[in-house]
Amino acid sequence: LKKERLRVDVLLVKGFTNNPGDTPTLQMDLYWHHRHSCCARCNKTIDENYRYLMNYDMVYCSRLYSCLCSRCQHPLDDKALDTGHGLYHGLCFTCVHCCRVTESMVVVGDSLVCGNCIQHYN
Repeated sequence: LKKERLRVDVLLVKGFTNNPGDTPTLQMDLYWHHRHSCCARCNKTIDENYRYLMNYDMVYCSRLYSCLCSRCQHPLDDKALDTGHGLYHGLCFTCVHCCRVTESMVVVGDSLVCGNCIQHYN
């Protein structure tokens, strides 16, 4: 039964062919071709001994991206804004009510709210 299950999983791998060297391997609980199991940003091959982050069906090595933006959930780079309650891309650091950026931002639950819109949350 296990052999049959494995065969079904292998056949469902996108782009699978019977060419030598094109056999998918199980990594990160999914089947991958070796050429596809790499960081989406730096192309470093990711294997079972390497730390990684999966986000939106993309794989990122943790060396580059160890955190996600609190707003969009995409990997952060070195230009993240830290509120003490979450990390944000510059473009994601906006009020959830008016979508503006101001100097007075308040964290309400998991959301950023500007000083002008805080009255809507009291």
